Amino acid sequence: MTQSKKDQLERKSRLREENEKYMRAYATLMESVVNDRRVPKRMMSENTAHLAEYYAASLEENRRMRMYLEAEQERKDRHELLRFAQSISAWQQRFAS
Repeated sequence: MTQSKKDQLERKSRLREENEKYMRAYATLMESVVNDRRVPKRMMSENTAHLAEYYAASLEENRRMRMYLEAEQERKDRHELLRFAQSISAWQQRFAS
């Protein structure tokens, strides 16, 4: 496995872990909202709003990074196919001569 492929997999893994972390935090926060005697409603609403904004930003960043990684992979694939086609053409020209 090439280093760039390893790096890409590592970045995707980190994004997934971060996304799961925020999802767990959001679930915990929602669980606390249900339990009114622990946390005042006003404070919970503010925290929920802040967390929702942060979670939305995180999801958007994850989506943007995924799109970037997919585009980068497509670019690399095209480059590798072009190199392969060039090497095949070179071999064909050698044998044709």
